[in-house]
This record gives sequence, structure tokens and C-alpha cells, in this order.
Amino acid sequence: MSASAPASKSIRTDSHVPLSQGLVLILGAAVAAIVANLYYAQPLIAPISQSLGLRPAAAGLTVMLTQAGYGLGVLLLVPLADLVENRKLILTMLALATLGLLGVALSTALIPYFAAVSVVLGLAGLYLGMLVAPTDFQQGEGYRIIFIHVPASWMSMFIYLIMAFWAAIGLAFNTRLSGMMAQALAPTGALMA
Repeated sequence: MSASAPASKSIRTDSHVPLSQGLVLILGAAVAAIVANLYYAQPLIAPISQSLGLRPAAAGLTVMLTQAGYGLGVLLLVPLADLVENRKLILTMLALATLGLLGVALSTALIPYFAAVSVVLGLAGLYLGMLVAPTDFQQGEGYRIIFIHVPASWMSMFIYLIMAFWAAIGLAFNTRLSGMMAQALAPTGALMA
């Protein structure tokens, strides 16, 4: 590309349909908001447990299982987009998410069963990522670690970004809650690193 050539105004996909930079920005912000919602509940575990009548450990477990479910979803569903037509995949995932939300809304004593299902899904994700996924032709078997390392690293970096945000708010406005929020996020960020 020469120095006088203008910068590209669109990003091209495999189907050669251009995506405007504005649309890419909107999609990126939507994904960031989705991922952020996984972490906003962490500092609120105590009020959540009080309002739902759960032990704090059970409320913490629900937040942790949500984050683990997101990680498993990234591992299991992103490769599915290469195999299944996108509209069918989106409608199926929407229906499954609706059923999942109905199940959560109707569950009070089903937490042990949901925990068992989440463990089974976690093991299934590990099996798919470590044994079923093809190896790289140059890197061999070591390549498969990206199916676990990359999502965990991104989640860790995002947690650290949120911690920096709360620290900046705490410095700017001298609020105690900001420090508590950053401190509550630190163990999970370190765990995912």
C-alpha cells in the first residue's frame, strides 16, 4: 500500500460483503457490553444473596458458573459458526437461551442439578478443545492450548481493565466503594491469568 493511498473505509468478510467501520464499532461495543455483564455481578454478590435468600457461597457460585458458561460457549459455539448456517445457528441459540432463562426463573432447588450440568458441559468443552479439534500443521498438539488459554486471557485482561476503571473512579472521587469493587475483582482476574 502506497503512502498516498487512502485508508480503507470498510472491512471485507469472506462473503465479500463490506462492513462499514461504524457497524464494526457497534458490534464491538455490543460484545464488550455482553462480556462486561458477566463481571458486573461479582461485587454485588452479597446484595444478590440477600435478595434471593441464598447463601453468599451459592450466589458466588452462580456468578462463577455464568462466567464459566460464557467461556464454554466461546469454546463450543464459535467453531460451530463454520459448520452451521448463521441464521439457523442464531435462531437455535436464541431458543436455547430462552429455555435456559425459563429454567433459571423456575428453579429454586435445582442449583445442584445445574452445577452438575455445568460440570458435564465443562468436561465436554475440554474434550472438544483438547481431543477433537484438529492440530496445527506446524505447531502440532501444543496448538490446542489456545482453546483454553485465549478465552481465559481475554477475560483476565477485561477484569484488569474494569479494576483500573474502578481505581480511577476511586482516585478521582475518593470513594470507598470503588476500592472495594476493584478488590473484589482481583482474585478472579488473577485466577484467569
